[in-house]
Amino acid sequence: MMTKDTWRETMRQRRAALDPEVVARASATIQARVLALASFKAATVIGVYKALPHEVQTGAICDEVLARGKCLCVPAPRPAPGRGYGLAHVSADTAWRPGPLGVPQPAALEWVALTGVDLVVVPGVAFDRQGGRLGHGGGHMDRLLAEPGGRKVYKVGLAFAFQLVAGVPVDTHDIQMDLVISDS
Repeated sequence: MMTKDTWRETMRQRRAALDPEVVARASATIQARVLALASFKAATVIGVYKALPHEVQTGAICDEVLARGKCLCVPAPRPAPGRGYGLAHVSADTAWRPGPLGVPQPAALEWVALTGVDLVVVPGVAFDRQGGRLGHGGGHMDRLLAEPGGRKVYKVGLAFAFQLVAGVPVDTHDIQMDLVISDS
C-alpha cells in the first residue's frame, strides 16, 4: 500500500491536471447529489468547506444552505496558536478574507459549537468505500471532528471519481466519513 504522502502527491497532481470545465461539471453533479440527501434536507446547521480551484466546488451548496434559511458555517483557523480549526458562522453578507493556502474565511469570526452541527461537508485528497479519508496532511479536519460532538455529526466527503479508491491508509486518529459522494 502507498504511504499517505505518496497518495497525496499522486492525487494532487491528478487534480491539478483537471480542466476547469471538468471540475465545474463534476462539481455540479456532486453538489446536486448533496442537496438531494435526506440528511441535508433535515439538517439545520451545516458546515461546508470553501474549495480551492482544483477541489470539488461547494458554492452551490453554500448558496442553497443560505437560501433555505439554514445556518452555514465554514472551517477556519482559530486565532490562538495551537488552537486548530473551528467552524465559523457565515451569512449572506459575510465579508471574506484570504486564510491559509488562500482559502477564503470570514473576516469576522463567530464560532459555531460543533455539538450543534448536523452535517459537515468534508474535503479530502482521497477516500475509500469504507469511509476512509486522506486529508491534505495537516490533520485540521480530523482534530476538528474529534472534538466533543464531532463523531455524532453526519460527515459527507466530496470526491471526483478518481479520488474514490479501494483503500486509503488510515490511522486511529483519522475520522471516518459517513458517506462519500463522487460524480460517478
